Amino acid sequence: MKWVAVLLTLGWGLETRPVVGILALLNEGDYNITGSTFLNAAYVKWVEMAGARVVPLIITQPWDVLQYQVEHLNGVLFTGGAKNFLNADGTLSFYAQTTCAIFNLVKSLNDQGTYYPIWGTCLGFQVMHFCVSPVRKTIQYMPDTPGHSALSVFTASASSSRIFNFLSAPVIKFLMTSDNVTFVSHNAGVPAQAYDTNTKLKEMYMSLSTMKTLHGVEYVGLIEGIKYPFYGSQFHPEVNVFEWWPEREVPHSLGAIAVSTYFANFFIEETRKNSNKFDSEEELQKYSIYNWTPHYWNQLPVQVYLFNH
Repeated sequence: MKWVAVLLTLGWGLETRPVVGILALLNEGDYNITGSTFLNAAYVKWVEMAGARVVPLIITQPWDVLQYQVEHLNGVLFTGGAKNFLNADGTLSFYAQTTCAIFNLVKSLNDQGTYYPIWGTCLGFQVMHFCVSPVRKTIQYMPDTPGHSALSVFTASASSSRIFNFLSAPVIKFLMTSDNVTFVSHNAGVPAQAYDTNTKLKEMYMSLSTMKTLHGVEYVGLIEGIKYPFYGSQFHPEVNVFEWWPEREVPHSLGAIAVSTYFANFFIEETRKNSNKFDSEEELQKYSIYNWTPHYWNQLPVQVYLFNH
């Protein structure tokens, strides 16, 4: 009965129809697809399975459109992918400029009193660090065998975090430290020691866990904002449920599914604390992901949304 009482009280006074903006990336030859921008459908499904709707933040839209959308959403998700943060001449890439502009807008909205969460996965996790400390050494090259599952080692900060004071946290922490339930696929990351030496990162985030590449290089696996409801994972929680690559070590066990749904439910519960709304249901429908159909690609990822803007 205790858990029933907890579940009944979680939703009191919260937004019950949250809408999350997911950043769609510029197609720069990333995949053999016909679309100027794309969005991995697994991220949409991951958000939807926890009870939220999705508006794609198409990165090529004019800034005033993106700003308007963000100001009417309940949360933002930065996805994984493969994008440079700096051009060859040291200037910010288009991806970094746009993503950090959204990051800083959401940060400003929080400063003005709106509870506004962000989640970043893999590339999105890395850019959340870069937006705080925009120098090359913030993100370091870490060659690894792409596509495998890895264990987590939790830091002392994890026990006092918001992420792990939510529903079945002890079970999830046990699974993440004892079983291969988190999928990683990256060639760069935030070194574990960055939180010892980078004051800007230490003031913005708590490092909740570390992981290791197959070559033994330790990197940050999970973060939580200290002042802001900002969260991120180097691993891919969405993959466990929605991606099926026979050549990759994707975990699909009951424990892996529990971990994936745990983080989705946590993030969407955070978005319910934001009362932003579009002016009407019709206006929301104009921007909704329901206006597009995902394409079956049968590679990595299995399904993608394509946008031409």
